[in-house]
Amino acid sequence: MEIGFNCFSLLMVPLIILTLAGVFPNTQLIAERIKNVLILIISAIMAAFGANAYPKVKIDENGLLIEFFWGWYPIDWCDVGGVQVVKSYFGTFKIWIVKSKDLTEFHRLYGLLNIGKFEPCFVIHPLMKNHLELIQKM
Repeated sequence: MEIGFNCFSLLMVPLIILTLAGVFPNTQLIAERIKNVLILIISAIMAAFGANAYPKVKIDENGLLIEFFWGWYPIDWCDVGGVQVVKSYFGTFKIWIVKSKDLTEFHRLYGLLNIGKFEPCFVIHPLMKNHLELIQKM
């Protein structure tokens, strides 16, 4: 029987609650390990989020190529869902949010942070070399 990530995480919730409640012996050690693992996971997600916040974007005859981690992620022109202009986090300049349903689930975090919706998107920053060309093409 194969257990997916979601099922496994649901099975872990009661174990964590029982551990923190002191049902199992050595609860302090187990709780400390769980806390350390959660800190490690959150740190890894934050590092990945920061490293891919402003990806390199190339224009292809078929669409866009988005750099994600160590590879290029293709997006067809027909799958580009729209471009939205928003102010940057500090309000000093504008950034362009490009929505696409073909992006990874990780890209939903960028949508949540930038436009407040859990939609996959990526950011075009005005300091990118070809940002005007990209906006005109879309």
